[in-house]
Amino acid sequence: MIKKPLLCLIFLIQSMNIIQVKADNTSLPSNIKSLMKLAYEERSEKEFLFIIEMLKKSSPELTANIQSYITILEINNPKTSPKVQEEITDNSSPWKGEAEMSVLLTTGKSRIKYYGFKGKLTKDAGDLHHLLQIYYNLNKANNIKNKQKIGGSYKLDVDISSDNYLLGLATFEADEFGPFKRRFTTSFGIGYHLINNENIRWKIESGPSYIITKNHLILNMPSPPTLNEFSFRGSNIFTWKISKNAEFANNFVLLTGKRNLIESKTSLKLKIIGSLYSKFSYDILYDKDAPLGSEKTNTSFRTGLSFEF
Repeated sequence: MIKKPLLCLIFLIQSMNIIQVKADNTSLPSNIKSLMKLAYEERSEKEFLFIIEMLKKSSPELTANIQSYITILEINNPKTSPKVQEEITDNSSPWKGEAEMSVLLTTGKSRIKYYGFKGKLTKDAGDLHHLLQIYYNLNKANNIKNKQKIGGSYKLDVDISSDNYLLGLATFEADEFGPFKRRFTTSFGIGYHLINNENIRWKIESGPSYIITKNHLILNMPSPPTLNEFSFRGSNIFTWKISKNAEFANNFVLLTGKRNLIESKTSLKLKIIGSLYSKFSYDILYDKDAPLGSEKTNTSFRTGLSFEF
C-alpha cells in the first residue's frame, strides 16, 4: 500500500506536466531535480525507486539525465546504499537458464554407466515468452550401449490477455532404442492460465500438431517407414513452489490421432546452496501404436545436480 505522502508526490509529478517538458542532453528541468532531491532525502529506498520509475515512464527522453542526477545525489549525500543505482540500472541478461547433469557408474558383475544432460533457456520480453530446451541421455551396461536419446525444442508464447496466450512449438527427438528412430513435431494452439501466482503456476494448452516419424528398420524391409500425420495436442503444465528451497513440477502431453502418444515428466528440485539444486526426475513415454519389437511404455528415473544462472 502506497503511503499518503507518496500519493502527494505522485500528484505533484502529474501536476507539473512532466511529459511535456523538453530538455537538452546535459540537464534536467529544475522542478524534476527538486522532486528527485526531495524523494531521495525524505522517502524510503522503495518509494524513491517507485518515483524514479514514474519519472522515466512519463519522460523517457530524460532517462539518461535522470540516471546522471541520481549519481550526483549519491555523491553529495551518500546515505543511500549503492543498491539504488544497481536496481535502476539493471544490465543483466534477459535470458535465464538451467543446466542439469546426471551421472551413474557401477562396478561388479553388472557394470553400468549412465550420463544425462539437460539444458534450458528462458526469456520474457513483454508479451513474448521464449523457451529453448535440449537434452542428451546415454546408458551402457557392460560397455554395451542400450540407450541413447537426444532432443531439443523451441516454444514461443504470445500473451493476448492476462490469462490467455497463443503458442508455437517445434520439437526434435532421436531415440536409438525407443519406439521410434527420429521424430519431428510442430504444434500451434492456445493456452490458458488456470492459476498464476507466486507459488503455483498451472496452465493448459491445446491445438493441432503435425508429426513426422521415422521408425526403426524392420526386418525384410528396404528402408525404415516414415509416417506423416496430423494430430491433436493437449498439455497440462504445473509448477508448485513448495517452499523457498523446494519446487515440484509436472508436464503432461497428449498427442492423439492415427498414432496416440502420452508423455509425462515429473520432477522435484531441492536447493542445496545458492543456485545449486539436487533434482529428481521421473519420465514416462507411452506410444500406443509403437511398431513391432518396440516397447509401448518407456520410463526413466534420474537424480542429479541442477544449476540455475
